[in-house]
This record gives sequence, structure tokens and C-alpha cells, in this order.
Amino acid sequence: MAHPPRAGPVLLDRAFRPSGASGSGPAYEDPVVGSLSPQQYEWIVRPLIDAGLGLDRIRDLLFRLGFAAIVSEGRGTATEVTTMVSDQPAHVQAAWHEVIDRMLSLHRSNADA
Repeated sequence: MAHPPRAGPVLLDRAFRPSGASGSGPAYEDPVVGSLSPQQYEWIVRPLIDAGLGLDRIRDLLFRLGFAAIVSEGRGTATEVTTMVSDQPAHVQAAWHEVIDRMLSLHRSNADA
């Protein structure tokens, strides 16, 4: 697995950063997630972009993942994560698994730091 980028062009810019309640407010600078750089955000979702998913669909998947994690208080299973894309083609499912692996690898590297 490739490591997250440390520098480089930011293609997604603020595409995944939430804006104010009205949608026109300023974007938060790193909400709750910690100190991820824009390059790391992009590195995480790049497999889904490369698989052809649009940003709205990627946002939807990430929102559902976050919501499920909060509601289940972290007791979710790998099966639940997999079912989020079970109706998608195999290449999208593989990309989703790569995204989850990348999230976990960043979590592990941040925990070790």
C-alpha cells in the first residue's frame, strides 16, 4: 500500500471539508479528524475517484460510514462497512476497501506518533 502524500498539488481543495450550516459559510479547517493535510484527504479518497465515483457519491459514502460509526458507538463490523457498496461493481468495491485500509493506516500511524 502506498503511503499518504506529504506534499504536492491539491486536486480536491476543500471539496470534502464541511461548510457552515447555510452551505455558504467558511469551511472548517480540520474538523475533529485531527491534523490531516489536504493531500492526505485526497490520498484517502483517490481510489474512489479513480474508480469513477463522483464527489457527491464519495461524500455520501463517507457520511454513511461516519454516521454508522457514531450510531453504533464504534461497534460496527467489517460486514457493515462492506455492505455500503455491495450493490456496486467489483472495481468500486475494491476501491472502497482500499479507502478503508487507507483510513485505518492513517489512524495507526497517528496513534504511533
